[in-house]
Amino acid sequence: IPTPIPADTANWNNLVNNNGFSFKYPKEATLSGYVGTATASAAVQVNMGDSVLGVEVFGKGMGQSGDPPLTLERIVDLTREKNASASANQKILTRPISILFAGNKGYEWYLESSKFYGNYTSFISRLGKNRVIQFEKGTKSYIIFTTFDDLGEQLLSTFRLNL
Repeated sequence: IPTPIPADTANWNNLVNNNGFSFKYPKEATLSGYVGTATASAAVQVNMGDSVLGVEVFGKGMGQSGDPPLTLERIVDLTREKNASASANQKILTRPISILFAGNKGYEWYLESSKFYGNYTSFISRLGKNRVIQFEKGTKSYIIFTTFDDLGEQLLSTFRLNL
């Protein structure tokens, strides 16, 4: 069951990305990255004050040529390893917690950081507690990065997978 969108997001802009997702954001927010492009991957970041929502999408077969596609568990491990060794300002706070996200098997974990390193892009945030959600749907692997605050949660609540 999707999370209900709070009424105060009704007048927000809607971003629909060709890689199978959409979300809403306030008119005064800034967007960066590959906002609506029709490529095999996508990375978009919304900034509203100190709050951030970042989404990265890529094909699951991102291993070496000829290797089998990486499992979700391996992608999560690689992402955590990259962020644990990135800088002194990065601190992994929790182990991955198994979740269902939009009906898909996934993992959620938290880190303290001011920058998050995804598969091929990075997201900038204020230094503090941040949430990472990783899941797969079809041939795509998704990473969602958000600040752990009220507006970050509100941005995340508008995220939808397009069927």
